[in-house]
Amino acid sequence: MAAPTIVEPTPLLRRLRQAIAAGEPGALERFWRDVEAAGTPLVAPHPHDPDRRLVTFLWRGEHERSVSLLGNRITDGAGRRGLPLQRLAGTDAWWVAVDLDATHRGTYRLLPERDGDEDAAGRDWAASARAGVPDPRNPRSLAVRWSTNRSSLFALDRAPEEPGWAVPDGAPVDPDAPFPTTARRGTVAAHELPAAAIGGPRRIWSMVPPERPAGGLELLVLLDGDMWMPGLDVAGAVDRLVAAGRVPPTVAVAVDGVDVDVRRAELGAREPIAAFLADELLPWARERWPIVAGREHVTLVGQSLGGLTALHAGLRAGDRIGRVIAQSPSLWWHPDRPVVPTAGADDPWICGVVRTTPAPPLDVRLHVGRFEGGMVRQSAALADDLAAAGHAVERTVFEGGHDFACWRGLLTSALDRAPRPADRW
Repeated sequence: MAAPTIVEPTPLLRRLRQAIAAGEPGALERFWRDVEAAGTPLVAPHPHDPDRRLVTFLWRGEHERSVSLLGNRITDGAGRRGLPLQRLAGTDAWWVAVDLDATHRGTYRLLPERDGDEDAAGRDWAASARAGVPDPRNPRSLAVRWSTNRSSLFALDRAPEEPGWAVPDGAPVDPDAPFPTTARRGTVAAHELPAAAIGGPRRIWSMVPPERPAGGLELLVLLDGDMWMPGLDVAGAVDRLVAAGRVPPTVAVAVDGVDVDVRRAELGAREPIAAFLADELLPWARERWPIVAGREHVTLVGQSLGGLTALHAGLRAGDRIGRVIAQSPSLWWHPDRPVVPTAGADDPWICGVVRTTPAPPLDVRLHVGRFEGGMVRQSAALADDLAAAGHAVERTVFEGGHDFACWRGLLTSALDRAPRPADRW
């Protein structure tokens, strides 16, 4: 996994260090007032590379024994507690600074630990991430799935545009509460399908635009729907793009992931979920709304294990699904191995499926983060195999991790009639 370079602190922190050494009265309070005004993390130009930025993460505390940065994928390899912050001697300021590309976007948490806290020596990365807290000096945040906690969000100055996502980042989200109040004209509703193929029933959300063009509506199907609909309000983003004429009138349908155990058991290249999507969900949607005839008007979207599910279902039901958006697909997945990531040294198992499955040509958008380790190389191998099998594939390597903060803008950019540049095969 590509780790960021740890660098010297921002000029603001260097000035504080000099002021403390010189014994200037009030220096620390002035520093924190400046930080509050600037917001965190602090971002400074790179002294030698105009395409990179020096990013300083801060914590204020006098009684902590340690503080760590838990950055989505940028610190996953830094140990169970992430990347340690240093305390500036004689102050309550803790810091760590990293060197990142100016297009980076991502989420992070901070993990402060005090004497007397539960011993975290045996804590795995996931447990550390759950124990982390949002940055109190960063007003931007993103919902955390199946949790009341949130992660702090940051985007550097050249981060890609996020079409349609003009929503309050810091608003609290309750999956069982009404949808966030945003400018939306379409109608959002919840449904329950029998879902026999996956041992249903299953909750489904839908967003239907007010336009009913004579030619019919496009269909967008999203896995991990509990995050996309209540958590992030993808309905509002799609609705705004439809209203702006950047996306054709589209019905968005999102499938509830239920919980961690159900998700792991169902998703991946598994027949039951593929059968549910192709043989139950799609016919249900076409019976309910005037979806345009033809596979090219159906887009299936998934992330992580859901990204692999979307690829597999598209290959299995290429007569009904014309487009797949696979974001950070779990290319380590194999039907004969435990559902845990591997180092990514081998070509993905799904490549063999691509090479041996006759299917109508799919339009595949493949997104992978620069900090996702072996998946970068594996996604290139997958793109080559998809192209060799006659599928149209566009692969984008973005500056970020395994993160809805990155996926949401990439999703709407892929739906946009004016898509952004990407590496093409």
